[in-house]
Amino acid sequence: MSDLSLKIIGTLNSGSQANHAQHERIHGSECHPSKRRLPKRLIDTRPGYPMRLRASKDVENCQEGVRYATLSYCWGASLPVRTTKDTEMDFSTIIQESLLPKTFRHAIRLVRSLEIPYIWIDSLCIVQDDPLEWQSEASYMEDYYSGSTLTVAATDALDSNGGCFPDDDDDEEDVTMNRRISSKSQHDLGSLNRMEESPLANPNVRMFSYTHQISDGNTFRNIMVRLQNSHPRSIRRRAPLNTRGCVLQEQILSHRTVHCMKSEIYWECRCVSITQAAQRYDDHDPVLGHSSASSKSQIIQMWPGWVEDYSRRNFTIASDRSRAFAGISSYYERQMLQEPILGLSRHELARDLAWVRAGPKRGQGISGAPSWTWFSCNAPVWIDHWGFHNEDETRVKDWTSLVSHRIDWEGRKMTSNIQSCTLIVRGPMKEFTFCMAPESRVYNPPYLVVDGQETDSLASPVPWDCPGQFDDDEYP
Repeated sequence: MSDLSLKIIGTLNSGSQANHAQHERIHGSECHPSKRRLPKRLIDTRPGYPMRLRASKDVENCQEGVRYATLSYCWGASLPVRTTKDTEMDFSTIIQESLLPKTFRHAIRLVRSLEIPYIWIDSLCIVQDDPLEWQSEASYMEDYYSGSTLTVAATDALDSNGGCFPDDDDDEEDVTMNRRISSKSQHDLGSLNRMEESPLANPNVRMFSYTHQISDGNTFRNIMVRLQNSHPRSIRRRAPLNTRGCVLQEQILSHRTVHCMKSEIYWECRCVSITQAAQRYDDHDPVLGHSSASSKSQIIQMWPGWVEDYSRRNFTIASDRSRAFAGISSYYERQMLQEPILGLSRHELARDLAWVRAGPKRGQGISGAPSWTWFSCNAPVWIDHWGFHNEDETRVKDWTSLVSHRIDWEGRKMTSNIQSCTLIVRGPMKEFTFCMAPESRVYNPPYLVVDGQETDSLASPVPWDCPGQFDDDEYP
């Protein structure tokens, strides 16, 4: 991890702070961390003090707010160093830096450079072999990430040994052109492309620099050009970290995040997104949203994207599929003043009950989850595939109303096992029979034959009226 990377992050942080000052005069302090429940433990990273676990209740001025960072990373196949019942006392005295994987060391050095005194890392700050503590701490993820000063995302690392910043990058070749380009005649990439032996003609080059002569004829400036094959947000979404299910709530709940990627450093907050190459985006991410002050209508609009994104992510442990949604569920409840019903929005219950499986199953669903929630189906799903919000005649009308519901958990809601659940809705009913049209299996979703309807087997063998599929792939 280079000093240059730290300097770049410091510059992005300073620029973000300046943007906040202007933005707050208009929109309020939506990029500031929320003052809510502190994590049970934090790692003390202050220079001159031993690095160790500290109980947050013992931290100075804990009632007035504590500045801490959070780390978002992939555990990977090899488990990172963890706090257990056997190591908790030792780690409360000192954590030897030599024990830490590269990602942890990078994150700690980064937060120290920003003068953030504490960091929260799940594998160290939660006793991993204490199921009750894990269940309790997992239920407060909304508080922990929304209360964080900064989330450090090791976006391109496959595991905790990958580091926040790669030591090298085989996908990038750094080329320096021994040529000066005068601004009088050649001042853009088009002119570079016309030059002999241009680095733009080499498909292996991802980054190069050249010397630019400005108009006074006496001043030269070094220019670095970085080539990208996609939009910075698209690059981030395809990164290893963003395939993990537990990470989505961390992204939604964090007020400020620095994404550490091979291509470049990417700073994101509720007000603005800025890349290392000085690209700036004032619009919010269409999936994650951008403001804790979002209106109810905006939350309702973003909810299907959250569910669909979440359902496509990977989980090492199947039971984590409900636990890792706890923070999102709590955030929704805080904003909407109504809690979701096992991943279904109460404000759009008919829409969410009509979820459709959008791909092959990857194993069993969440234990105890009823078939009416997408929690029961371990596969990608679509929400509003039927068009409840279409603006034309294809819009589906909602005639249902919620009568009652009850969900009993073995312990804390969302982070323990489901014991039993009941959902009662009222609405007009009509009985149908469905079967899969064999010719439609090539489509996603396939199409269903309703009440034995006949199709023109030559002109149109597929019944186009009713897309959908059964949970069991072998169902006729």
